[in-house]
Amino acid sequence: MSHTPPITNIPLKGDWIFSAHPLVWQAFVLFGIIFKRPPGFTLHASWVLKEIENRYGILPWITTLDKLKRSQKKQGEERKQWYADEGAWFLEHEENRAIISPYRVIIEYLSALSKPAIGILSRINNSPRFTVKLASFDDFASLQEQRAEESILRMERLLEQQIQDEKKQKQKEQAKQEKRDQRDADAKRCAGNLEAMFHAGASQASFCPCCRAAFNAVVTECSECGKRQMRTLALDESELETLYHRIRSYPCLDNHP
Repeated sequence: MSHTPPITNIPLKGDWIFSAHPLVWQAFVLFGIIFKRPPGFTLHASWVLKEIENRYGILPWITTLDKLKRSQKKQGEERKQWYADEGAWFLEHEENRAIISPYRVIIEYLSALSKPAIGILSRINNSPRFTVKLASFDDFASLQEQRAEESILRMERLLEQQIQDEKKQKQKEQAKQEKRDQRDADAKRCAGNLEAMFHAGASQASFCPCCRAAFNAVVTECSECGKRQMRTLALDESELETLYHRIRSYPCLDNHP
């Protein structure tokens, strides 16, 4: 069963900088801005930030630090100084990085709504612009329900495929075991026939490694299966001790008709 992802109160770095709980300002972005626009409408992160700032405001000291950093960065760029990418030249690198940009927080939230698991927005070429894909919560709920149904169907197909694969593997192993059992039985039958020939006075015999037929004479072709892979044995007491194991281990090359 698929899990519906959260669309408000999504944890973001710096989500506390606005003068409202993250659940509140994110709900405003979603229900007060996005879901009031038609599909295909383009949102810009700077405009969304302005709407939040006008409605709730930003913590004053965050605004002061952000403006200071941006002004110092712009000054550094104009002077082409080493601190152009840092921000405030009089602050350490980590201190500059710790100054949170409200603009970046909004981009992160809009990007979260653009992830495939949510799909409310679509980011345009990794820019700060976003296109509305779902224009209401009902559309989002319907999409999640559809995805859940598709996920269940995929799981059912995978389970059915797993059952079929296990069944085929079991049949394959069973066929191999039956082949081994038949090979053992044929080898025992052949060894028993050859032993009987020895006790009847035969000193030489032949057997076929393909069908395990035994003959009390030296032959070059099996009259049972037609293969020409005959093996000749000198029958004596020492041969009889390992006869079954040698007969079983002889392979049928099956190279000749």
